[in-house]
Amino acid sequence: MSQIAIEELKSLCQELLTKNGVREKDREAIIDHLMENQCSGKASHGMVRLPNMIGAFRRFGLPLEDPEIVHDRGNIVVMDAKGQAGLVAGKVAMDEAIRRAKEHGLAMVGIRDYIGNSGSMAYYLRRMADQGLVAIMGCNSDALVAPPAGRKRMIGTNPIGIAIPGEMVPPKY
Repeated sequence: MSQIAIEELKSLCQELLTKNGVREKDREAIIDHLMENQCSGKASHGMVRLPNMIGAFRRFGLPLEDPEIVHDRGNIVVMDAKGQAGLVAGKVAMDEAIRRAKEHGLAMVGIRDYIGNSGSMAYYLRRMADQGLVAIMGCNSDALVAPPAGRKRMIGTNPIGIAIPGEMVPPKY
């Protein structure tokens, strides 16, 4: 198995995203998400996702706008990602959920119209638990799984994640 230093891997990602025209603040969010997953043993949501993300930018267009709130009821918010990368949109939604939950005691934030996938729920949920928040998160999925005794992919994984604050052990990167 090949090995690469973490800083070198970050640098390569930075270079690839820069060459493909990704905005600096979006690059930072993408690299942070992918690196955390790669280094914490969730390689399925790590660097392996970068080529698909670049492909999505080429297919759907480079995201040049920030997600915006389109429905605001104080502690309930719907955001339009405006074609932003799922990892970037997810971070914006997470930050808004944290802010609203602290302000109102309870919050629900939904986000739509992002490209690619939203990444690893653990990334978002860990940050919410670090803020002392209980969180439930879900997302939809493309049909990736065949039903029992089936051969054709017909079912999305549609994951659900839960965060509960507690004593934290520092991650081992």
